[in-house]
Amino acid sequence: MLRSFQYTAYSSLYQDKKIRPKDISQFLPHLEQWYHYMIGFFMQFYLQKEQGANFIPKDKESQEIFFANFSAAKSII
Repeated sequence: MLRSFQYTAYSSLYQDKKIRPKDISQFLPHLEQWYHYMIGFFMQFYLQKEQGANFIPKDKESQEIFFANFSAAKSII
């Protein structure tokens, strides 16, 4: 799910080819900010909704390691 936010942001730049290649660098900081906000909102809601579930680590440090491992595994595939 988290990667889909990144795909959405970047596909808007490259998919329809309406943005000139030289202008793309102007949009990148805004896309990165949007992406980070969206994953932050999503994770906050997700962890709130799944609070107490067996598959979610209880402490914040373990949660960060848990989700970082999934992100790393997805980037390899």
